[in-house]
Amino acid sequence: MEPVKGGKLANVPDEVAAEMKAMHPDWSPASWAIRFAASHENVKMVLSGMSDMEQVLDNTSYMQNFKPLTAEEMKMVHLAG
Repeated sequence: MEPVKGGKLANVPDEVAAEMKAMHPDWSPASWAIRFAASHENVKMVLSGMSDMEQVLDNTSYMQNFKPLTAEEMKMVHLAG
């Protein structure tokens, strides 16, 4: 699985990005994609390519104490898709 799809899932429409920010101001659009992949019951590991330290810090910040997406958060991801 390619959770961020080469940046395609991190570049969501502006209106969706605004709704994501309203729900979780500190979550990046890329983190939504990775959290979505990691929230599935049988997924044990999510790999994500990173091209700079900012992306490394973003990924490690939310995966250290990972909690699966809630039903409401899952709805938000489906809006983005």
